[in-house]
Amino acid sequence: MRATVPCAAALVVLLLVPVVAAAGGPGPLPPLSQWRNISLVNIHEYPAPRAYAVTAFDAYDGVAVVVGGLLADGQPSNQSWIQDDGGWENATVFFVGHAPFLSHAAMALDVADDLDVMVGGLGPGNAPSNLTYVEQNFNWTNATPTAGFPPPAGDSGVIATDPGTGGAVWVPGAGVAGAGHTVWLFLHRHWSTVAAPGGPSVDLAGAAFFEDPRSDTAVLYTINASGGPPTTWQYRSGNWTLEATGGLPSMLAPAMTYDATIGDVLLAGPVGGSTDLYAFANGTWENLTTIAGPGPSARLGAVLLFDPSVDQVVFYGGAPANGPDGAPPLGDTWQWGVLVPPPNPTVTVSPVPPLDWLLAAVLLAAPPLAVLATRRGPGPPAVP
Repeated sequence: MRATVPCAAALVVLLLVPVVAAAGGPGPLPPLSQWRNISLVNIHEYPAPRAYAVTAFDAYDGVAVVVGGLLADGQPSNQSWIQDDGGWENATVFFVGHAPFLSHAAMALDVADDLDVMVGGLGPGNAPSNLTYVEQNFNWTNATPTAGFPPPAGDSGVIATDPGTGGAVWVPGAGVAGAGHTVWLFLHRHWSTVAAPGGPSVDLAGAAFFEDPRSDTAVLYTINASGGPPTTWQYRSGNWTLEATGGLPSMLAPAMTYDATIGDVLLAGPVGGSTDLYAFANGTWENLTTIAGPGPSARLGAVLLFDPSVDQVVFYGGAPANGPDGAPPLGDTWQWGVLVPPPNPTVTVSPVPPLDWLLAAVLLAAPPLAVLATRRGPGPPAVP
């Protein structure tokens, strides 16, 4: 009987190995999809058209938050929306506290403190704001009284996560004191200035700034304020590196995010009558516009974010780039990214062994199983 046990076990293992091997191991990355208009998804709750809203990923809650923006009546919003499971949800109703009424603000994730920081912008009547608000765990807090000396008021800069410090770094625009050699760092709920010589002079009409985990830097696209070609910079802990001059069209009010699925920084901006899409990896830009297919019309101040719940990039809102001054903002939502797998993917396994082999395996395994069952039974009564 002892000689039968290893033979039966080996036979059963051999029969199971092909199935396990076929089901395991990572598969190739699915192909990229084309733009899809998902404006009718979750239509019972959908944000009103707006432009120049801000967005950041809330690492504490694992969702992207969209805040504020300029509405059709010309007034700023204070609503907070989240993009989750491929649809919109008005988070204003369950946030503790409220964001201020703002458009053109700057917002980014402070990784070191697990919170989003929002600064500057334009309030009602286009009044410049120097308020600093933080958001964590669906809770808005006015941090202005304790945050120290903030960046200049108004829409005078862009902000992104600094991988070197974990804080959020604000870069001033052209015409602001310090442009090109000073940045503002928000870390541990406090502002401080950091010397950053040799940096760009940002033209706010065409600047976008976002963290790139792959290169462990923050990537900045900006139109040269002196009228030259656009430039691409990388920033980390007070150090600037010029990565590219030209190679991209000059885009007004573009949007930027990081696609965690493909591992690239994405830049979307108006070119002609449509929105072009570019990916930044290993120091160079790749034009994905043709791959992405027909998509959003050309617009200024749209929101671009990554929704990890569906592994998709979301593009929302903005003002028509080719419309007359004062044209109402847009409210359509588009999605782009890797092709979404089916809800219940079929697992491909090796062919099922013939029935006679399965019967042989059961017959050979039966005696050892009986012995095992006997040994697992109760033992003799204890001797008092």
